[in-house]
Amino acid sequence: MDRKAEVLIAFGVGVIAGVLLAPASGKETRKKIADTAEDLFTGAKDRVTDKTETIKAKAGAFKEAMNTARETFRDEMDKSRS
Repeated sequence: MDRKAEVLIAFGVGVIAGVLLAPASGKETRKKIADTAEDLFTGAKDRVTDKTETIKAKAGAFKEAMNTARETFRDEMDKSRS
């Protein structure tokens, strides 16, 4: 597990522990837990979406580079045969 994930997990555990230990009614505590969980989930979902888009862009650039390299190779092979 990378350092960022460890920090995020520790942060989440800390927030939940703080909410559970803070003096509040059961209803308020449950709402805080639900809100915190939703925030954490949304943040994680956003990061996954961002990483997915980055990977797609890099894969597209790699595909283009491979196509260019293939065409260059074919052109050079054709030249050498002539």
